[in-house]
Amino acid sequence: MLIVAPPGLPAHAPALAAGCELLPCELHEGRVALPELLDDLAARGIRSLMVEGGAAVARSFLDENLVDEIALLRGSVLLAGKGTVASPLSDGASLAGFTQTGEARYGTDHWTQYSRKA
Repeated sequence: MLIVAPPGLPAHAPALAAGCELLPCELHEGRVALPELLDDLAARGIRSLMVEGGAAVARSFLDENLVDEIALLRGSVLLAGKGTVASPLSDGASLAGFTQTGEARYGTDHWTQYSRKA
């Protein structure tokens, strides 16, 4: 497992002791410099990355134009309030530049796949 973080954070000590590897990353305005991170991962032979995070993480990748595909899973129940995860697309952001490439239903949940337009 690879941990991407600024070096020297004591919270990572247990993971490092368990055999995880730390990939020190550059920061830009206090946040991970995403283009540089992807360059570092590519230098290690990593060509595909699944990003799971909250709305802020997903929005950061979208804002940096670093997303090729989006898999959006929507449940049938709208959750709101403390402890819920917001969608990076819920603030009026659009999927301009993407085209829908897949769709499926899993019970009452709806999955939609989008790919960047060529």
